[in-house]
Amino acid sequence: MAKQRSEDFSKQISILSEKDGSLWKTTRKILKTKSISFPIKKSDGSLAINDKEKAETHRQHLSEVFTPNNFTIPSIENKIYDFLDSPLPMTLPPKPFTPNGIKYHIQKFPLGKSPGHDLITAEIARKLPDKAIIHLTHIFNAILRISHFPIQWKLATIILFPKPNKPIDNPSSYRPISLLPFFSKLFEKLILTRIYPIIKEKKLIPDTQFGFREHHSTIRQIHRLADTIACSLEKKLYTSAVFLDISQAFDKVWHPGLLFKLKTLLPPSYYLFFKSYLSERHFLVRSGTEHSSISPILAGVPQGAVASPTLFNLYSADQPTNPNTQIAEYADDKVIFSSHTDPGIVSTSLQNHLNDLSYWYSHWRVKINESKSVHTTFALRHSQPPPVLINNKPIPNSDIAKYLGLIFDKRLTWAKHIHATKIKLNKRLYALRPILVSE
Repeated sequence: MAKQRSEDFSKQISILSEKDGSLWKTTRKILKTKSISFPIKKSDGSLAINDKEKAETHRQHLSEVFTPNNFTIPSIENKIYDFLDSPLPMTLPPKPFTPNGIKYHIQKFPLGKSPGHDLITAEIARKLPDKAIIHLTHIFNAILRISHFPIQWKLATIILFPKPNKPIDNPSSYRPISLLPFFSKLFEKLILTRIYPIIKEKKLIPDTQFGFREHHSTIRQIHRLADTIACSLEKKLYTSAVFLDISQAFDKVWHPGLLFKLKTLLPPSYYLFFKSYLSERHFLVRSGTEHSSISPILAGVPQGAVASPTLFNLYSADQPTNPNTQIAEYADDKVIFSSHTDPGIVSTSLQNHLNDLSYWYSHWRVKINESKSVHTTFALRHSQPPPVLINNKPIPNSDIAKYLGLIFDKRLTWAKHIHATKIKLNKRLYALRPILVSE
């Protein structure tokens, strides 16, 4: 029997081909992370074993996550609420959507995405007849006209994926992904086509932000940072950098603070739409075939929503800058760095910038993980600049820092990154060994 299985497996491997895609399909299947069911610790210390208990345990944890950080400056908070209560100026109504425009975006919507609770996918939407598209246009224009987002589209089904190298029995070791109704995401995409020209014209997002922007990428940001460090090493300068770690950046966005900024940046009709979009949002957790009860979302922009990256970029766009430092941002991954021949001046420049950032973070309820942030100095000399602090806590010093998947070492040799990549590739090679056996 074992010999027969071995022969069948060898025969199956021998017919794999690049032409019909069977080789790549098998490769992806082998390399795909296998999800193993483990018990989850409840808040009382007991274990959630079945899917229903796991869903409820994750829901309780996420209910705490989807609440704003409980700190701010009272006088500024009152100013924000007073501004939100102030009347809006009179403006012309926004231009209505057209059936052809909606049909175009349906056809452009990526396939293979998991559906929300309505179970409608892009594949189904592409088969809608023209009459259905016309009815959908009437609904979308009504939403746009009255600035009211349907509450049925605000319910997110959350699935969770384990974070690598984290204790798998801890609810905080899982990354939440929101599955939203298809027409909700379609409407968000249509709204974004209206506000992108405004963002571009007014330059609402700083040039240092490379996350979720057209003609920007992680590679471009990495090149920018690496080139600056390499040039400073050639000139025998000190380049000191702080790699900041923001705690639950997307999940903790303070809704009143975001609306305050949207009211100052966008036309009233779009501000009112996002005011309705963010209010009365709810979620439930799916674990296996079971679902949890429903809980409210009191903070954050939903991961998986089309508009979330843009909303986060607008929320973080007004972070303070400093003439003596440079910034590299990709969404919530932020680096501030400075170069000089004097290590003391480098640290002073960073500290001044960090002091301004600390006030901004307190103002807008953003929490920094001081212990997970890293202070790295790139130099050919052995002397180190003085330490820097944020929120009166020292930022740990390290000879290496990981940024956007790359490991930067203090002399930019890439030795640590190459070593880590070799280990990763060896693991993948070992996993693929069954289909790499020579004849």
